[in-house]
Amino acid sequence: MSVSQIPLIARAMKKNRLVAGILLLQVIIATACVTNIAFLLAQRVETLAYDTGLREQGLGIIETEFVGSAAANAAAAVKADMQVLRNVAGVQAVVAAESLPLSQHNWTVGFTNVPVQGQDTAGIVEAEPAVYGMSAGAVQALGMHLVAGRDFSAASFVQTEAAQDYAGLYKASEAIVSAALARHLFGSANAVGRDLYTDGIHPLRIVGVVDTLSRPVLRTDGDNDMSLLLPLIPDGTRVMYAVRSEPDALSAVLDSASNALAAREANRMLPRVQRFSELRAEYFRRDQTMAIIFLCAGISLLIVTGTGVYGLASFWVRKRYPQIGIRRALGARRRDVISFFMIENLMLTFVGALAGSVLALALNVWVSRYYEVPRIDPGFLVLGVGLVFALGQLAAWVPARRAAREAPVAVLNST
Repeated sequence: MSVSQIPLIARAMKKNRLVAGILLLQVIIATACVTNIAFLLAQRVETLAYDTGLREQGLGIIETEFVGSAAANAAAAVKADMQVLRNVAGVQAVVAAESLPLSQHNWTVGFTNVPVQGQDTAGIVEAEPAVYGMSAGAVQALGMHLVAGRDFSAASFVQTEAAQDYAGLYKASEAIVSAALARHLFGSANAVGRDLYTDGIHPLRIVGVVDTLSRPVLRTDGDNDMSLLLPLIPDGTRVMYAVRSEPDALSAVLDSASNALAAREANRMLPRVQRFSELRAEYFRRDQTMAIIFLCAGISLLIVTGTGVYGLASFWVRKRYPQIGIRRALGARRRDVISFFMIENLMLTFVGALAGSVLALALNVWVSRYYEVPRIDPGFLVLGVGLVFALGQLAAWVPARRAAREAPVAVLNST
């Protein structure tokens, strides 16, 4: 098959405008839809694999809510609970926390990198990270990766004072920040030993930096790792206990721990007793469902497209059996016949893929305007075009190969 025959292929398509038009439309729609579906699927898969910054294996959660006399003296109740949990067989470490990543109990506070003085805003960088108040040993118990600095000093821990509008926030003196928050506030400079300012006024000395620490509720604006840890011992009526044990024994440990807490104080609620992996699964259940839907939709669309292209190609090739038979009688080889239809399909697919890419971008712009979906990555345009190209060529090759073998016999039988 030579390049000089491309005009002949174009004239052949012009004579079969209806079939060519239907095939072209199918390629355009398939390219646009497959590209966007692949992009949305990748977004969901990336979300499902999101790194919280915790060593999740072997980590369990017990959430309790005090009522009655225990609620009136929550600080003492938390202290007693911690002692009970440490004595449960199989518990390696336990931490009391206001919240945990993906727990959906969100506490955000405004911080600046320098103190705010009057109306002067020069050099001020603001951030609104998620704040985690936790008891001693949280970095090790939760499996965070400390990349700089140290853990909290024993003298830094204070009560959260939840009943006084979380006044303990302004009494804390140390902070451990995520690497993302450190970069946001101080750029490439070492954040350890520097101060950040609560509400632009109250200083907190950064003593450590952890690699990753995600928010309790993920956002769509790309700052999900902007979090910090404060040495605030929870003393509210609702507390989360993070329990560390051997992964294989975790379920049994959680059962024993929850029974021990209920035995210590029966007048309480335990709304959540679960592995962290179960918490993650609950949080991302909607994303997992959407990922399955997108995957099924993409596969179904490719199957429908391939079937449609194959059906149209078969019909188109069948109509030209007499011409194929004559060409074979005049010396055309099988591969010449096959390449004719493959190039014909390639030309249609190329035009359709270009138009489909433009449509894909237009759909992405429209969807992102109304549903907060990020702009599509150019790599997914290449992926969509490549899939449709491969599918179109495969769907055209089967009838073309059959025609090259059967057409001469069909022509002879008809004479």
